[in-house]
Amino acid sequence: MSVLKTNPMTLTGPWAAGCVLDYHSLSATPNGDPYHPFEMTYTEIGARYIGLSIGMM
Repeated sequence: MSVLKTNPMTLTGPWAAGCVLDYHSLSATPNGDPYHPFEMTYTEIGARYIGLSIGMM
């Protein structure tokens, strides 16, 4: 298994503290398909999350 590239960031908001490892997606381009209306570009961690959530990994 390879090392996962991250981009840690601090979140601001109404909570005591918050942080994230990276953004989920980089872009969403409309493609006209009524069932999958966007062509998504994910970060490395976002792509792995999607793969795990739909059972591809």
